[in-house]
Amino acid sequence: MEEEKEWRRITYEIFSKLEENWLKSHLCRTPSCKQTRILSIDGGSLKALTAAKALVHLESCIQMATQNPSARIPDFFDLIAGTGLGGLLAAMLLSPDHATGRPMYSAKEAIKCVVESSGNIFQRRGLFRRTFSGKSCDRTLARLLSFNGEPLKLSETLRPLLIPCYDLNSRAPFVFSRASARGSSSLDFELWRVCRATGAMPGMFKPVEVTSVDRKTSCVAVDGGLVMNSPAAAAVTHVLHNKGEFPGVRGVGDVVVLSIGAGPMMAPAVGARREVGGRWGGGCSPAVVEAVLDGVSDSVDQILGNAFWGHRQNYVRIQASSLPNEFESRMDGWSSKKVKAMVEAGERMLSERSTESLPFGSKKLKSQTNAESLDAFARKIVAIAKSPPPSLSPYMRSLIYQ
Repeated sequence: MEEEKEWRRITYEIFSKLEENWLKSHLCRTPSCKQTRILSIDGGSLKALTAAKALVHLESCIQMATQNPSARIPDFFDLIAGTGLGGLLAAMLLSPDHATGRPMYSAKEAIKCVVESSGNIFQRRGLFRRTFSGKSCDRTLARLLSFNGEPLKLSETLRPLLIPCYDLNSRAPFVFSRASARGSSSLDFELWRVCRATGAMPGMFKPVEVTSVDRKTSCVAVDGGLVMNSPAAAAVTHVLHNKGEFPGVRGVGDVVVLSIGAGPMMAPAVGARREVGGRWGGGCSPAVVEAVLDGVSDSVDQILGNAFWGHRQNYVRIQASSLPNEFESRMDGWSSKKVKAMVEAGERMLSERSTESLPFGSKKLKSQTNAESLDAFARKIVAIAKSPPPSLSPYMRSLIYQ
């Protein structure tokens, strides 16, 4: 119970700070610059695979809008954030091919690699062990996030990247960002280690120690989803306060956000263990962890829905309304059947009607399907890319060119 109370306390503090620092003060300002485009991908273990088809469909829509089959998602987003398996997808989309200067993976290639490697990422430590093998996961992530045998670093990503974890040493969130990595080698990490940190879900993986490339900074990490399962709010906050990379952003009117969820909370299986006790990474119930992750995502969606109420067209949330029976049994298992079912759930998600968060915690169904919402969003971000930058005020010019 202590771990659950700690998660609730941290979540409450984060969202209180968000409201205090910017959600109220940045509402309903008119755009002052070329809008900054954010893509956020939720975590949630294998549930994050429901985002796979949304990413593939989004990239296809971008290619149709630009009439360029070589167009990639990073070409039309200014920042990508992800948590857990969503963090791995974000990192792969932004991984550079140093020979060409282009993304190493298309969305379709990234999803294919993750699906094919999922058995090694989520490999049991033994027949009767509940946790997964850290060594197998390490080897797989290192292979996916390297170029010519050399591990890629956070500072090398093609666009700003934001990936959270929770540091057991400081008992606080630790957010990996490209901006910090480029500012100091003490905050630069090998990209695969970043993904290992954000995906170390209690009850599934043991906590993992990650160290910066200069060995001066380290944290003992567990899944970032405990505090930021949807990193969308953290991404918006980062953009609002990072004047080095986003000097013209003053409020939510200057930002457009696509947040891709990992599906709804699932009912526990009959006979599933419901106890909460145990230590981090050992006896912590995956069902409780899942409840925390889903609660965090729903809270972020509601907060951003309120924050963007004056600019509703600037915030789009895509999420499956249901998950297959094959996945409802347990969150912490892996099977090829379960992976296939999750990818198929992502396919069905595209034909479902999208939802919109309303003030005071309610939601409504929109007339558009999720596929249509993605198509409209793709056209929007392509149009933003083609639009000329606005004329700058003397103040903004001094910020940029000082």
